[in-house]
Amino acid sequence: MRKIYFVKYNNWSSAILCADQIAEALRAHGHDAWSVGPRDVRGVRDAIFVFVKIARWWHVARARHNRNITVYDVQDALAFDGRIKNRALFDAILWRNRRQFEDYGRPEQTNRV
Repeated sequence: MRKIYFVKYNNWSSAILCADQIAEALRAHGHDAWSVGPRDVRGVRDAIFVFVKIARWWHVARARHNRNITVYDVQDALAFDGRIKNRALFDAILWRNRRQFEDYGRPEQTNRV
């Protein structure tokens, strides 16, 4: 089973709720899941990276180059930007509600609400 890394760029409450608490809950159920900063995953291969709220293109590109699955957890990013930056770099997107999916989702990409 692949390791799961929730990549967060800050300690905002929403990032803590998503990254820290979900990683802890997954570990409690036997999964290898961790909440980390972007610099902590430089050499990681064959894992799943869930970028929480923010995703710098060079970190996502490096993760893809290392054969990792890249997922973007939108959270409230669309309220501020109105778009998903570097969307083509992600293998999947996690939407917070059906409305986000209907407005921004793409059929060729793996989407989950």
